[in-house]
Amino acid sequence: NLHTATDAQLLKLVETVLAGQQEDESDVDPRGIVDAIIDWRDADSKPTGEAGDTEDAYYRLLDKPYRVKNGPLSTVEELLLVKGVTGQVLFGEDFDRNGLLTPNEDDDDKSFPPDNQDGVLNRGLYPYLTVSSYEANTSNDNRPRVYLFSDEAPLGKELEDVFPDQPDV
Repeated sequence: NLHTATDAQLLKLVETVLAGQQEDESDVDPRGIVDAIIDWRDADSKPTGEAGDTEDAYYRLLDKPYRVKNGPLSTVEELLLVKGVTGQVLFGEDFDRNGLLTPNEDDDDKSFPPDNQDGVLNRGLYPYLTVSSYEANTSNDNRPRVYLFSDEAPLGKELEDVFPDQPDV
């Protein structure tokens, strides 16, 4: 979830996805993209990272200026407004977003989109991201979930409530 993913989670995802992309995308800076995503979604105007150009000042100097959101993303596609996130980064070779390797996505640069003709579809960041998710508070068998890293005394009581027929749990 783009609203709750940590810096480390985003960095690992961006690095992994970019590693499988075309060579001309290898000059894309994963750290810069993550800093820009963090600054796009956070409420402050303080730049993240060393570059210091991932807040409003950067977006105001563009040919068609706009403001940094400083709030939650409405869609995954909104990432295209974030510094460093291009269509190639977000969608990889799968510009039609059907999840299938079509002939134009595996023909080198003979037709759009750009690809590396390796027979493998790089889907970019898009299929791994969401802006709306939740975690169910019940397990598959409809029992309440128990947070196992709480203090021992309350944990024991919660486990007794959830597993009344299994005292050894």
